[in-house]
Amino acid sequence: MWLLTALGSAVLFGLAGWWMKVSQMKGGSTRLLLFGLYASGSAGFAVHAVLEKSAVFLADWRTWAAGILIGAGSAWGNALFMKALECGPASLTSPLTNMNIVLVVAMSTWLYGEPLALAQGAGIALLLLAVVLIALKRKEPLSIKEKRWFGLVGLAVVMFALRNGGLKVTDELGLPSAPVLLVAYALSMLWFLLPDREDRGADSDNRTASTEPTRNDNRSAQAEAGRSDRRPTQAGTSRSDRRPVQARPGDGADSGGKPVLEETHGQSRPAAGDGPASAAGQRLSGASRLGQAASRTALALGLAAGAFSYGGLQLYAVAIATGQANLAAPIFATNSLVVAIGSVVWYKERLTKLQWAAFICLLAGLAVIRLE
Repeated sequence: MWLLTALGSAVLFGLAGWWMKVSQMKGGSTRLLLFGLYASGSAGFAVHAVLEKSAVFLADWRTWAAGILIGAGSAWGNALFMKALECGPASLTSPLTNMNIVLVVAMSTWLYGEPLALAQGAGIALLLLAVVLIALKRKEPLSIKEKRWFGLVGLAVVMFALRNGGLKVTDELGLPSAPVLLVAYALSMLWFLLPDREDRGADSDNRTASTEPTRNDNRSAQAEAGRSDRRPTQAGTSRSDRRPVQARPGDGADSGGKPVLEETHGQSRPAAGDGPASAAGQRLSGASRLGQAASRTALALGLAAGAFSYGGLQLYAVAIATGQANLAAPIFATNSLVVAIGSVVWYKERLTKLQWAAFICLLAGLAVIRLE
């Protein structure tokens, strides 16, 4: 039974990763995506804790201590992982961060004395190989341009090990998983509620862009005024060329709505709203609407991902409690294969030979573990 539970945890958590990929494809904000994920995940764990009547454990300081550690592992692990992707290849970043499962297996086997037969060890090796192969991309350069990538990946491995291995520790302490994960997700939600550097940079760019059209328009108006002062009066211009135009409200503080004279010289008056300021304003308005739409999309997809994240982690905790963590953790790590399947079905991506090999390793590893 625990094996099916572990498989279910991998599928549900993989669907959470799928919605995160969709948000990335749509250009959504990473911060809002993760905020939505932890918000809906917190709601799921809160309802779960109330229904199973384990919310009383929120009065236990150990629940908060474990929740803080697991929450830090989850939130900072995701943040470090995203930073590592910015300065290193995904083909190396993703499989290496998944190596946190090795730490969980080692802890469960040597610290808590879980049995591990030779065949089960071979099955775990096949599962880890599947995780590595599914992320490899032959066309992506594997060179590391920034040395900080090594530190980011190393810290991400430790953080994810805190999340995945922390649930084993809380199970051994007799703490139910729902209130612990509620604290972890709620604190992570508060972390991603704060604006990051990307958001502050976007706000600064918007403010700069909004003042630039006004400065440009003022310079254009001053230049035009200078040219009109130097322009000689055209021959044959009479008062008939200076026609009265009814002033519109707001055309000037001193107009009072009275007719004013406009010298046309046979030229048409520019329509209201024309000019560089208006055009730039329209561009800014369009960019603002696109930014707001992307933010709403990221938040909505984050809420959807959080629901699956709740289900995946809750099933993972059950699999640890009813089975062996040194076997459930490697199965849980194969959730990235769900993202690959979704890419094939939805985005019509074609599996590479390495990815086909990853699926074969997955099935072989599960078969070995199941037969043991």
